[in-house]
Amino acid sequence: MGQQPDRRSYHSTFTFDKKLYVFGGLDIREGSCDTLYELSLQCLNELNNDELSSPGGEPMQSNFRWRQVSCTGNPTHVPGNIAYHSSCVYKDYMYLFGGNSSNSRRETDMNPEDLSSDKLYHLNLRTWQWGMTRTRGSVLLRDEHTGVIDIESTQMIIFGGF
Repeated sequence: MGQQPDRRSYHSTFTFDKKLYVFGGLDIREGSCDTLYELSLQCLNELNNDELSSPGGEPMQSNFRWRQVSCTGNPTHVPGNIAYHSSCVYKDYMYLFGGNSSNSRRETDMNPEDLSSDKLYHLNLRTWQWGMTRTRGSVLLRDEHTGVIDIESTQMIIFGGF
């Protein structure tokens, strides 16, 4: 129910405070997206197995409600339209790295400006304000990678990608 995300692929998802979030991604007709959607997972505990199945193919009644989240921030600290990126949550922040805003996956069609820089963006999940996190060292520009947070060392680890 509610304002569902537009169709998309190559987005990132994360959970925070009993909610599922979908950010960015690529609509093959419209290009890369910069929208954030939230789905409350509060009612998961209220469901029983009978409610999870829908006999006869009838649509399941649902208390799950989507909503689009509006974010703010200095325009130079906002990732903008992006797909093929990774996002991780640590404490009250979602961290986003990599990806690109290209509408094409063919390397010969890609402009260097379509790639995300080596900037690490963060989104405050309480105030919905974007910012940038200062980093040390260098990481090659990449997309279609995986990012995780190592809680003990408080480091984001990037693996694989193009």
